[in-house]
Amino acid sequence: MRISLKKGVPLCLIATFLTLSCVHAQKEKKLYNKGLYAFYDEDFPAAAYFFQEISASGKSYKDSDYRLELSLLTQKEYRERPLDAIIKYSEIKQKTDKFYHYWMGRVFANRYMFPEAVESWQKFLKQKAYKSEEIVIETKDFIAQTERLIAFFDNPDNYEVHQLGKPINTEYAELSPVYFEEKNELLFASNRLDRDDFIIYQATSGDMGWNAPTEISVLGSFKREMTNIEVVNNDGKLFHFNAKKGDLFYSELTANGWTNPVEFDSKITSTKLGSHFYINEHEDRIIFASKNKKNGLDLMESFKDAESGKWEKPHPFATNLNSTANEDSPFLSEDETKFYFSSDRPNGVGGYDVYVSELDPETRQWSDPVNMGWPINSPDDEVNFKINPDLNSGYFSSNRIHSIGDYDIYFFWKIQKTTIEGRVIDGISQEPVTHGEIRFHPAQYLDEYFRSKLDSSGRYKTNIIANESFRVEVLQGFDTLMNQIFTVDGAEGDNVIHFKDFYLLPPELEAEQRAALEARFNQSPEENQDTEQTQEITSENTSDHQNTTLRNVYFEFGTSQLRKESDPKLNQLLTFLTDNPNIRIEVSGHTDNIGSKQANLIVSQRRAESVKTWLVEKGIDPSRIATTGYGESRPMASNDDEVDGRALNRRIEFRVLQ
Repeated sequence: MRISLKKGVPLCLIATFLTLSCVHAQKEKKLYNKGLYAFYDEDFPAAAYFFQEISASGKSYKDSDYRLELSLLTQKEYRERPLDAIIKYSEIKQKTDKFYHYWMGRVFANRYMFPEAVESWQKFLKQKAYKSEEIVIETKDFIAQTERLIAFFDNPDNYEVHQLGKPINTEYAELSPVYFEEKNELLFASNRLDRDDFIIYQATSGDMGWNAPTEISVLGSFKREMTNIEVVNNDGKLFHFNAKKGDLFYSELTANGWTNPVEFDSKITSTKLGSHFYINEHEDRIIFASKNKKNGLDLMESFKDAESGKWEKPHPFATNLNSTANEDSPFLSEDETKFYFSSDRPNGVGGYDVYVSELDPETRQWSDPVNMGWPINSPDDEVNFKINPDLNSGYFSSNRIHSIGDYDIYFFWKIQKTTIEGRVIDGISQEPVTHGEIRFHPAQYLDEYFRSKLDSSGRYKTNIIANESFRVEVLQGFDTLMNQIFTVDGAEGDNVIHFKDFYLLPPELEAEQRAALEARFNQSPEENQDTEQTQEITSENTSDHQNTTLRNVYFEFGTSQLRKESDPKLNQLLTFLTDNPNIRIEVSGHTDNIGSKQANLIVSQRRAESVKTWLVEKGIDPSRIATTGYGESRPMASNDDEVDGRALNRRIEFRVLQ
C-alpha cells in the first residue's frame, strides 16, 4: 500500500494508520492460513468459517473469496447455492490455480451435474502442471465412480418419483412412511418438534392434497436408529419395535383413535429381533436387520411354528443377499415374491441404495439382488422403501439433493416411456446447433432428466416419459441456450417415436417478433386424417407398378404410432400381400410442408416403418417390404390449402417392386 505524505499531516497519525493496517493484515493472514489448512484437510465447514470471517471484515485477502465459494459449494448443505460467483473466477483461476478444474469437478458432482464433473476432472488431468500421484489416482477414481453414475442417470428405471411437500416434509427428518390404503392415510415418523426423539404422525389425503399431520401420541417416542413402523392391512395393526423389551408392540385404530400399544408376542424376544423389521400379513414371518460380528447389518428372518406358537431361531434371510456391507430396511411384497432392502454395498448409485430380489417359484431360491437404479436411488441414501400391493407405487425416504430437510418422504409410481427425436436449430439463421446437449426434466421431479448430445446436424434422440410435461434445456458449457416447457401427450410404448424440433431465439428479440417466430416453429406435421376412400386393392390395379395411396391410415399426432382406425385399410394391404406371395412392395411416407424439412423426412420414414412393422407382425416376410420416407418432397397438391392441398399430401403409399 502506498501512502502519500501530505504537508500538514502529523507523523504520529501516519504511524497509527500504518500500525492498524498492519494489525488488520496480520489478522486476515492468520484467518486465511487457518482457512487454507482446513480447506486442504477437506474440513470445508471450518474453512468456510475462516474465509467468511475475512469477508465479514469488508476486505479480501489473496483469494479468500474464491476459497469461500469452493468451501461452501462442496458441502451438501450448499449444493443448491448459485454458481454465478464461482463461474466469474473461471477465466482467471484456470490460469492461476492448477487445481481449479479439480475443485469444479467436486462442485459439479455435489450438485448431480455428473457429465460436467467428468469433463472438469479430465481437463485437470490433461494439464501439464505437476500433480502428485495421489491426486491423480484420486481424480481417476472420481471419474470412474461418476461415469458409473452417468450410466445410471442415462438409463433411468421405469419409475417416476415425487417429493412430498409440506405439510408432510419439513426441515427436519421424515422416516418410515407407511400408506394405510383403506383409510387413504400416510403414517410416518418425524423429529419435527426439534428434538432427537421421533414421533409417529398420521396424515390423510384430500382433494387439496395432504392434510396437516397429527401425532399418534400413545405410541411414545423413538430414537432415530429405532424408528420403524409397519401396518398389516388385513387387520389394520400398526406395529413398532420396543427396544427395552426387544419385542414388537402394536396399536389398532378405533373410533376413539389409536389404542395404547399391546405386546404382540413375548416369545419374539428369543429371536433377538432388530428395530428395522418387516412382518407379513399372516403375522407368522418376521424379517429384520441384525448386527453381525463385524458390527455390520445382516438380513435375518424367523418363522412362527403354527402348532407350538414358538418362533424359530433366526437365520440369514438368503445367503446371496447379505454382503460384507450393511443390509437394512427389509420389505416383502404382499404376495411374498419380491423382496426389497437397502444396502451400502460397493458399486451402487450412492450411499444406501434400494435393491430387489425375486423368488423363483420352482427352486424357491431368491435371485441375486438388482439395484433399482435412478430415480429410486440417488447418490445419497434411500431407506424405508415400501411398495403398495399393486406393485406399481409406494413410498421411501431419502436425503437426496433438494430435500427440504434431513430426510424427506418420496412417492414413486411406474411409468411408460416413449422415444423423442428431432433437431435443435438456430431460429434466426436456421443453422443447426451442433455443440452441447438437450435435457428433458419431468415437471413432477426436476432432479431427473433425460439427455442427448447434439450431433453435427443438431440432431438428438432419447427416451422420455409418456404423457408428461417437461422443462427442456439446451446447454453449452455453463450457458443455458433455451429453457421452455414441452408436453408429450398420447402415444406411448417402445415402438413409438415422437418428433420435435426446438428453435433457439436470442433473448433480445422484441416480443411481437418472438411470438410470430414461436407460432411458426411450434407447428408440427399434422396427423394423417384423409377421409377419401380408395378403391379396393387388387393385383390388377397394381400391376403397372404405379403408386397406390392408402387413405384412412391414421397416426397419433406428431408420432409414428398407428391408430386402431387404420386397421381396415391395412387389412386390405395385408390380404393383397397374402394372396400374392411373390410380390415385393415399397411402402413410402409423405407429409405436407408444415414443420422443418428434416423433421418431415424423419416422420415420413418412421411412419412407413410403422406400416411395415404392422404387416410383419401379421406374418408378412420383412424381406418383401422396403420402406422410404420422402417427407414433403413429393406433394400431390399445393400446400397453400388444407382440405385440397396439405391433407392430400399427408399420405402413405405403396408400389409393387416385382
